[in-house]
Amino acid sequence: MMRSSNVISSWNCNSLNIYKHAQLQCHLAQHQPTIITLTETKETPNSNKTKFSNYITYATHASSTDLSQPTGGLAILCHPSLCSSKPRPDLSASSSILWVETNLNHAAPSSSRLLLAVVYWRPTAPHLWQKISQSITNAINTNIRILVIGDFNAHHTDWCTSTDAYGSKLSEFCDNKNLVVLNSLFCPQQPTNRQSTIDLAITNHPELFTDFTVDNHHNLISDHFPISAHFSSSRPKPHPSQFHSKWDTEGKDWGWFEDVLRQKLRGWRIDEEGVGRSKERNHSCSRKNSREEESGPEFVQSLEDSAGSRHEGASPVLQKISQKVCQKQK
Repeated sequence: MMRSSNVISSWNCNSLNIYKHAQLQCHLAQHQPTIITLTETKETPNSNKTKFSNYITYATHASSTDLSQPTGGLAILCHPSLCSSKPRPDLSASSSILWVETNLNHAAPSSSRLLLAVVYWRPTAPHLWQKISQSITNAINTNIRILVIGDFNAHHTDWCTSTDAYGSKLSEFCDNKNLVVLNSLFCPQQPTNRQSTIDLAITNHPELFTDFTVDNHHNLISDHFPISAHFSSSRPKPHPSQFHSKWDTEGKDWGWFEDVLRQKLRGWRIDEEGVGRSKERNHSCSRKNSREEESGPEFVQSLEDSAGSRHEGASPVLQKISQKVCQKQK
């Protein structure tokens, strides 16, 4: 029997019918992943699709007013001999995200706690992103490691071959929350659905994972390939926080900035490329030193404080002038 413990997998089964249930039961018996998550099970309240031998199941039902055409449905299957787990309904803010807390190492439970979520972000329900993102934020605030895995239906060139509005939202959210998309780290732009990469794994502790794969060799029939995050059973090394800094240029007084430049740089003209040049190229040393004193360190600091080193939001001419002055003084 082939074993794949120390693996957290995810599969969009696109309706877990009787045939796919049998396929998945064989897959679990052969490979024994520690955890596997399912999206689009389309399980209704009266069905029992997500029960499997030797696994504990946490599940949500499909959502639809017409149960003959249900959409969504999530499940997390945990192998009790490979990890312990418990539900976290306090974090599951909608039917599109399901959380469990698990210990991936029985020998060291305190150091191996992980909050695991499975997500299905439907393209027909863009409004759900607010609930999904808030749920992830709440999980981050617990200070427990997190892994969010599933079908995001979001395209971005960081992990896919194209970018759409969903992908832009997700990428910006990851940047702001210091999250890493494992697809981007291990196998960028490798398709998980036809030619798209929309099944993703996102974490705030990438050092937990030794590999991430798109499992296109498994005999699980769907329009999505399974994905797998491989983790180490040993205690991970501490991971220093990685902050992504961004300049805040909203609401800045660019009119004042322009007035300061005009006042301080009188006697300069602007060529077609927007580079500040002196009207008289043959200034004496004393004239040059005088101008440098007028635009001294205090002025340079005021430029940096008002515009930031990127000078975003100002016109290209002002950007180049301020950059030139700052570099000259430094």
